[in-house]
Amino acid sequence: MNKGSSAVAFAFLQTLPSAEQDALLRYLPQESQESYDKTQKWYRDPTEATAPLENELSHVHFSWLEPYMRALPETDIKIALSCLTQEQQKGLKRSLRFSSHLPELTALGSLFLKRQLFSELSSGEDLLETATLPDSPMNLLLDLSYNQLCSLISLLAMHDLSGEIRQIIDTTQLKKIYAALTAEQSELLKTLTFRKEGVTFKKMELSKWDGKLETLHAMLEQRGINRLAKALYEESPSLVWILTHRLDTDRGAQLRKLCVPLDHPRAASLLREQVVLLASDIHHGN
Repeated sequence: MNKGSSAVAFAFLQTLPSAEQDALLRYLPQESQESYDKTQKWYRDPTEATAPLENELSHVHFSWLEPYMRALPETDIKIALSCLTQEQQKGLKRSLRFSSHLPELTALGSLFLKRQLFSELSSGEDLLETATLPDSPMNLLLDLSYNQLCSLISLLAMHDLSGEIRQIIDTTQLKKIYAALTAEQSELLKTLTFRKEGVTFKKMELSKWDGKLETLHAMLEQRGINRLAKALYEESPSLVWILTHRLDTDRGAQLRKLCVPLDHPRAASLLREQVVLLASDIHHGN
């Protein structure tokens, strides 16, 4: 069984008395028996109707679909674009410089194309549908839009910046840094500056900053993605895959590359707390 089928089977087994669970478990493959956990909890109840995996396609950032679209003839591009969301269509039309009218698909035709596109995108991956993801506070990230995920990354970077900004005495440089930040970043930075940072990484070396805003933005984005990636390392690989593809290809590739373990378990726990706290504020509009 694949991971999704196992999750649904396990969820149904958990509704039974322990003796019946043990009896029925013997009919499952040995690997499934060994991985069965009577206390397993999921993001949502897998015994209820679950959405097919291809529904996740509507949340995928259009940039992941661009290479596939570029390999298609114009007629096929029209058809493939037609099954996507308006936001995905807009992004792909712009990047492909495609302005042709799109046909209207039947419900069955749209479903078929979504399955084909998602299969192409997730080839070789044994993914869990979101309802069958292991229960975790980090699943809150699934409720964030693309722009909200980018906002989360930008705010996480303030944890790195706060430790260094206290060492800067050049007021001109300080003004430049604050001028480069959003109102939300500035507000958070001022709060964090008076706290001891629980998780520190290699210094940003702002003393060597060339003064260009794009350079600072790139540095901060990398720091924010790094914190998010490290916080995600112990989460389900399916959650990591989903979030990677909800970001654009550049940010997603960075996230996958930086998703490696930390030496200190407490540091990983603190990072997850930082991510969940900020994600909750963003989700509730604070």
